[in-house]
Amino acid sequence: DVVTAAGGSVTIDGVTVVAAPLSPGSSTFGSTLCTTVMYANDSDDQVSYGIFDWEMQNPAGAIVNITFFGGDDAHLGSGELVPGGSIEG
Repeated sequence: DVVTAAGGSVTIDGVTVVAAPLSPGSSTFGSTLCTTVMYANDSDDQVSYGIFDWEMQNPAGAIVNITFFGGDDAHLGSGELVPGGSIEG
């Protein structure tokens, strides 16, 4: 696992992933925190990406997985990213 603060970026094996700072959101089930992530594949290989690549750890140490209850249609989804490609959501 690789850890970075919200709003940070990491590069592993030529793939850079940037997460925007967290912003408040809401859903049918209550308050949420939202972010946009961007993958840039500067490697020579095709790489997989997906929403389940992500977890968030709160200040109390609890690790929380992604949910689909936000109101934005710009979800990342999942797929393959060719060399030189990028995607965000």
